[in-house]
Amino acid sequence: MRNMGPWIFDANRHRRLVVAAPHPDDETLGAGGIIAEASRRSLPVVVVSLTDGEAATDEVGLGDRRHGELLASLRCLAPPGVQRVVRCRLPDGGLSERREELIAILRSETDAGDLLLAPLYCDGHPDHDAVGTAALSLAAQPGIDVGFFPIWAWHWHDPSVSVVAAGGRRIELSPASSAAKARALACFVSQTCGADPVLPHHFLDRFGDSYEVVVQP
Repeated sequence: MRNMGPWIFDANRHRRLVVAAPHPDDETLGAGGIIAEASRRSLPVVVVSLTDGEAATDEVGLGDRRHGELLASLRCLAPPGVQRVVRCRLPDGGLSERREELIAILRSETDAGDLLLAPLYCDGHPDHDAVGTAALSLAAQPGIDVGFFPIWAWHWHDPSVSVVAAGGRRIELSPASSAAKARALACFVSQTCGADPVLPHHFLDRFGDSYEVVVQP
């Protein structure tokens, strides 16, 4: 992946950064560094949190807990005056059945001049794929730039044929943005801690690099 060409984040080109997250933590895993870079450039950030991730475990009240973790995470990445969260409360695990609703939500939260980032449309998780496919439908809308970040694709794709290797571009993160992302990821205690965490250390290691990857259509 280190042979990828660079992706230059030009805050002067965009009005806002909009990040579509199927579950709380996806925005931080895939684009936390980019959110921090946008904040450093005073670019407003909108996170469209599509589900509360309530189906990750059988913990009672997990959705509210994960939403709280999301808010804490974003405070590490961007000041409250720069970022805003849209909480949609769609069913965790059910986004593949909500295609038209997803498109409508993303269209209502995205305007000309925005940069929209979403999980890869072939990431390998049904909710991720559904959100990525919905975002892909906006790529033809005039004035909106769309990009995709891999999450599960890092672990499940064959690098020899993956769209990540073929079309991915690296954005180098400043030390400050990398550190902010690390602090943000530490906020998701419900997913990263315990005897059998949802996101184990070997999974998280991939997201501690000094760069992130964007795939553009």
